[in-house]
Amino acid sequence: MKKKIIATVAAALLAVTGLAACGEIKEEKPADAKETVKVDRDYKGELPAVEGEWGKTATIKKVDAQEPTTVVAKTLKKGDGPEVTPTDTVLAHYVGTLWDGTVFDSSFARGGEAGPTPISFSLQQVIPGWTYGLAGQHVGDRVQLVIPSEWGYGDQGQGDVIKPGSTLVFVVDIVAAYDPTNVSALTEAAATGETLPSGVTISGDLGAEPKIEVAADAKLPTDQTFTVLAKGTGKEITADEIVFYHVTIYDVEGKAIAQSSWKNGTAVGTRGPVGEVPGVTSQTVGSRVVVFNPANAETKTGAAVFVVDITGSMPSK
Repeated sequence: MKKKIIATVAAALLAVTGLAACGEIKEEKPADAKETVKVDRDYKGELPAVEGEWGKTATIKKVDAQEPTTVVAKTLKKGDGPEVTPTDTVLAHYVGTLWDGTVFDSSFARGGEAGPTPISFSLQQVIPGWTYGLAGQHVGDRVQLVIPSEWGYGDQGQGDVIKPGSTLVFVVDIVAAYDPTNVSALTEAAATGETLPSGVTISGDLGAEPKIEVAADAKLPTDQTFTVLAKGTGKEITADEIVFYHVTIYDVEGKAIAQSSWKNGTAVGTRGPVGEVPGVTSQTVGSRVVVFNPANAETKTGAAVFVVDITGSMPSK
């Protein structure tokens, strides 16, 4: 039943894909001080030259020099945005090459006539050289990263181009960053006074996992409905933003919580612009929204109650 409940997330939230695409809430690996990588931000050796305009193009030139033995992060253009932390989700343009100049990936090359499209990713789900090389930088920076294989893909390599033992060179333009562990916006929300169906109780402090109770004789809606229990004081969500939220899913038939992102301590993020999602788009950051999803005989999925706590947002481009 849990798998069937999770499979309804796309329908319940109408394109909040961070959970739906994976089929379950993924547990992210927390930052561990023991695994912190030493980063040289004042490297004195010669690095590959970089050409191009921030957010538009980046070309890394081959250099005839000794490869660094530690992760190097060189700020090529200084931004004035907030500092990036190791647990952040980052939106960035980037290009990656081997030390010999061979290009293996570039977000600048994607997007077609619309221009380069930045990519969002969690710094807890990338190679260590990226996690700790970008942590401490700032939104708006253009950063050159040089990552020896120990903090890249090691002795396994990656794909056909990145061979075992390869030193990697990146240029990264940091467009935006958000800390998905931050739930402070939720604690500033105010109760709306909207009522829930008879027999349904949702309790607990804002900014923490809710407790969901559904009585056996509860009068649940027969159509999908959205109820705003608390209105956040943050900005209004727009369709072109990436949205972060905690979600708690209650299996009505099983009479228990099926899954909850609160267990991981990290909010779920949409994998791109949230689009026009009833109950999410046009809500404000910090809001708590309850989604009632009825049973569906055609898809053989049971009734579920979703509590969505909108923790934040960031641009998608």
